[in-house]
Amino acid sequence: MPFVTRIPFAFGSFSRRKFGPTYLVSANAISINEGSSVTFTITTSKVPDGTTLYWTITGTATGADFSDSASSGSFSINSNSGSVVRTALADTTTEGSETFALQIRTGSTSGPIVATSSNVTINDTSLTPAFTVTGGSISQSGGYTYHYFYSTTTYTITGNTSGYSFDWLLVAGGGAGSWVGSNGASGGGGAGGMKTGTVSSASAGTRSITIGGGGSVGFNFSNPSTPGSSSSVTLPDGTSVSTTGGGCGAGESNGTTNGGSGGGSNFGGGGAGTGVSGEGNNGGGGINPYVGGGGGGKGAAGSSQNGGIGAAWVNGQYYAGGGGGGSRYGVYSGGSGGYGGGGTGGNASTGTATSGTYGTGGGGGGGGYIFDTGGGASAPGGGGIFALRYLTP
Repeated sequence: MPFVTRIPFAFGSFSRRKFGPTYLVSANAISINEGSSVTFTITTSKVPDGTTLYWTITGTATGADFSDSASSGSFSINSNSGSVVRTALADTTTEGSETFALQIRTGSTSGPIVATSSNVTINDTSLTPAFTVTGGSISQSGGYTYHYFYSTTTYTITGNTSGYSFDWLLVAGGGAGSWVGSNGASGGGGAGGMKTGTVSSASAGTRSITIGGGGSVGFNFSNPSTPGSSSSVTLPDGTSVSTTGGGCGAGESNGTTNGGSGGGSNFGGGGAGTGVSGEGNNGGGGINPYVGGGGGGKGAAGSSQNGGIGAAWVNGQYYAGGGGGGSRYGVYSGGSGGYGGGGTGGNASTGTATSGTYGTGGGGGGGGYIFDTGGGASAPGGGGIFALRYLTP
C-alpha cells in the first residue's frame, strides 16, 4: 500500500473566526428642499439593544443649515436598528444648493467612524430679495411695493436692481386759500405742482427727499395767505426732480398766486394765478359779487367756483386737486375742492373753509363772507408727497 501523507486542512481556522458588529446607514432621499426632512436608517448586526451611537455631518452644509442648528448628536440601537431625522432650515438667504452626508460613530461624536451615508442635497428654495429699499411708509398691493414719504428725509437702495424699473410721484405743497376782509369772497389755493415718471435703471445708495409744506392762511392785509413750498428728490437713477408749490388764492390782499397750479381769483374776478406747464393749471376767475374762483389742479384749471381736479397716479389715487373758492352773502355755498385733496371754500353761513388734504398737495379752500358779520377763515394747503413703486423682488 502506497504511503499517503496526510496534510492538515489549512483553512479550517476561518470557520471558527468571531466577526464583530457591522453598521450600515442609508437615506430615504437623495435631495430635499429647504424646510423638508430626510430620514437616515442605521442597520447593525451584533449590536446590543440600548447601545448609544453618535452621528456627525460632513459636506458643504453646516449645523446652521438645519432647523435645530445641530451638526452632531446621538441615537439608540434597538433590534439592530436606529434612525436619525434631519430637517433643512427654510431660511430667506439665497446660498445655492448644499450637500451633506451622515457619519456614524461609536463612543462619542469624535469617536471612530463606522459608516457614512451617501450625499444628500439641500435644494435652495429661498430667494433673497435682489434689492431692498428702506424709508417711508411701506405697503404692498398687486405684486408691487409702494413707499410713501410725507416729510423731508432720505431713502436707501441696497443690492442689485438690474431689470427693475421704478414709478415715481412728486407733489409740492398746495397753496392756502385767501383770507376774507370786510367785504368779499376769496379764491381757493392752487394745488402743488405734480410730476410723475418711470426710471428704468437704478443704483445703490442713499438719496435725499424734500417735501414741501402747504401754504399758511393769512389774517390781515399785512399778513396775507402764502403759497405752498416746493418739493424735490433725487430719483433711484440719480437724476434730480423738483416741483413748484401751489399759488395761494387771491383776496383783498394776497401773496403769490402763481405756482405749480395757480390760485383762484377773488370775487371780482381779479388776481387768478397761472400754473407751471407740466405741473398744473391756472386758477379760475370768480363771479362778482358772489364767489371766488377755484384753484387750479393737476388735471384741470379752476372754475368760477370749484377747484380744478387733480390727477391719478399708478396706485389709483388722485393728487393735486385745487381748493374751492369762498362764497359771499347767502346766495352760494362754498366751492367744492378738486378731486385729489382740494379743500372746500367757505360758505356764507359760517364762512369757514377746509384745508387741502395732507399728503396730496391739495389747495386750501378760500374763506367766505357772512353778511353783516364779516369774513370767515380760509384754510391752509395740504403738504406734498413723494412716492415710489416697483415690482416686489
